[in-house]
Amino acid sequence: MKMKLQTKLSASIVAASFSALLFMSSCSKDDALTPQPESAGLKDDANMRAGGPELSNNSLSLNVTEHVFPTTIDQPGKGKFPIWWQGNDYGTSSTQSLGNDLRWLTPLVQPQPNVETFITLKNYQFNMGWAKSDLTKLASNHKYRLTFYASTSSVQDVLSGSLSAASPYAKAIIAEVTSKSLDLGAPIKHSSKTISFVDKKDQWITATIEFTTASNLKSTEIKFYGKSPDGEVKPTYANVSVGKYAIEDLGKVN
Repeated sequence: MKMKLQTKLSASIVAASFSALLFMSSCSKDDALTPQPESAGLKDDANMRAGGPELSNNSLSLNVTEHVFPTTIDQPGKGKFPIWWQGNDYGTSSTQSLGNDLRWLTPLVQPQPNVETFITLKNYQFNMGWAKSDLTKLASNHKYRLTFYASTSSVQDVLSGSLSAASPYAKAIIAEVTSKSLDLGAPIKHSSKTISFVDKKDQWITATIEFTTASNLKSTEIKFYGKSPDGEVKPTYANVSVGKYAIEDLGKVN
């Protein structure tokens, strides 16, 4: 009888121990599957969200260095202008040809490193070619300097019969910057720079134009014009190249 009692007690102890082990194992698994709270710093940091903080069109951020859209495009051609640029005549050319058609009589070197395409303006005696674009994310009442590259080129001009001659060269290119304010009656800020091509054919000229933005800034625009020699009746071609880091902030003005 004593032997049977000891056997039953031993079996009860083993069963109780096994149940305790199962309970502890279950608790460990539940703890492992419990989701951990999200990091508040990562969740609440606006800079970590998709897109980051928003910038208004007229705000200036220390991280923003591109105030102008570059004058380059993959496929040159007549009537094709780079993104956010528009013009009347001609389009985008390469260092080798006018648009994707006539070849320059004298190929041009790259206006900037690794830049093969640029805007070309076709000019007439009484109608200047032009191209323009908005400048973005500028600050009100700030002075800026824009660097650009200009050239004039010639193509084979087909005349009557089998005769041909080189097309004439442009006389100059004109850069104009206009800055407008949101305030009614506020003065429009205007800057202009003329680059002469006299004795500077088939080569790039590095030029700059400085301008001041309006107070309570609404918009600022850059526009280039090509100019033919006085009395020239045939079309001429002027080229302009602007890089995406072309604008330097010279600081706030009084």
